[in-house]
Amino acid sequence: MATEDIIAEFEEAFKDRYTEKDEDYKVILAKEDAPPPVVPNFGSLSSDRHSHNDNTRSKRSRSRSRSRSRSPETLKRKGIYGDYSYFVFYY
Repeated sequence: MATEDIIAEFEEAFKDRYTEKDEDYKVILAKEDAPPPVVPNFGSLSSDRHSHNDNTRSKRSRSRSRSRSRSPETLKRKGIYGDYSYFVFYY
């Protein structure tokens, strides 16, 4: 079978695909979209996030010193969502 014959056969088989004559396609078009998921309290932030004077002095005092320390310093930092993360700085 030549390539042209195969192409003609496929074109005949799929000539009504994605048209009003294609029943499977009509079922998909008639299907309604699912409603979006609703997640309660998503993105609600703690009230202290908007406070601009939250520990600004302690943030300034956490800068690295120029002296070499033998033990690592562990810092406990509060994130914007109220969670804490721990950092260890070696210097």
